Amino acid sequence: MTKNEFMEYVSYLGKLFSFEPTADKEVLAAWYKPFERVHIDIAREMAQLYLKQETGRFKLAKLLEFKDVALRGKVYKESTENCKLCKNTGFVMLEKRDNGKIYEFCNRCICKIGQSLNSNIKTVTEADLTERYKDYNDIYRLEKPRFENIDVQEFKKEKIGGFV
Repeated sequence: MTKNEFMEYVSYLGKLFSFEPTADKEVLAAWYKPFERVHIDIAREMAQLYLKQETGRFKLAKLLEFKDVALRGKVYKESTENCKLCKNTGFVMLEKRDNGKIYEFCNRCICKIGQSLNSNIKTVTEADLTERYKDYNDIYRLEKPRFENIDVQEFKKEKIGGFV
């Protein structure tokens, strides 16, 4: 839940449980921490469960006890963008030449998924991609992939010792 969604949620709780939410930023920051990774729909369901089962004055700690019940059996997948560089993996595969040998390695993508990964991994740049060719496995190669015509019968003879 974003901070803006949380502020709306706090005002929703104030209306639902008839109390005046605090305006103190430190208190709101402390309240936000447990809700940081809770989807807004789950938070609203937590409030509904609290309303059904609890009586008396509103207590945030009691509300948080309903988190597991509200999450049970639900999975929320945020909408993801369709990244053409990494196919939503967050990593871009590249080839690199080092001492005459070619190695495959990964850089972080510039998309939202890639930027959520470890910042110690180098982010791919436009210069990394401009002189490379993308192959059918979405790996950016140093040289354009070549496909040679292979005589299947000769190939089988070589591989299995002459028996076809």
